[in-house]
Amino acid sequence: MLDGFEIGDPVNNTLSARFNVDATRAAEVQTGRIGAGYAHSGANVLSLETPDGDDKWRFGTTNPVPGINIQNGVRLGNWYPRFTFSGPIERGRFWFSDAISLQHTFTLVRELPADANTSTEWAGDNLFRLQYNFSPKHILHASFLYNRTQDVSIGLDPLNPESTTLDLHQRRALVSLRDQIWLYDTLIELGVAADGEGQDFSPQAQRLIFCW
Repeated sequence: MLDGFEIGDPVNNTLSARFNVDATRAAEVQTGRIGAGYAHSGANVLSLETPDGDDKWRFGTTNPVPGINIQNGVRLGNWYPRFTFSGPIERGRFWFSDAISLQHTFTLVRELPADANTSTEWAGDNLFRLQYNFSPKHILHASFLYNRTQDVSIGLDPLNPESTTLDLHQRRALVSLRDQIWLYDTLIELGVAADGEGQDFSPQAQRLIFCW
């Protein structure tokens, strides 16, 4: 669960969605006596909460300097930077937060020819959140999570050259809206979310068509 909404993969229910770990404000694990509100709980429930922002401007970064790989030339190596930014749109009423992370993974297979011995993966995610207070007892939250992955030469190793590998283009988007209203001592919470995912696999080898 991310801020009250399921983020399990809509196809196989695995936890495949990514977001900047620096944006985690609280984490809770329920391993037993799970309530009926969790329709697809399985063995346990992991609930993650992220910040909406406040009246102070905040900026944070982790691993901003890229790694360099010097094997068989100079290339961009493994690099996993993360950035967070939040602040007020209207002080005391309207705030935002944005958490971005990037992943670059580089693999070199020395046993293969120099012009066909590398595999690279680029991945990125962005979690953008808004909070608007109509009043202290009426709060509206909105969020948008986007994931994108581009993986070149999946499966490359000494026994599987570049011509046998696949390229992957993957994307996923989750948008949610949650309305919280206090009526005396009762909290009424309404929410709606939409989740979509797409994957494209492309073979590296060129197809040969023979005509007789």
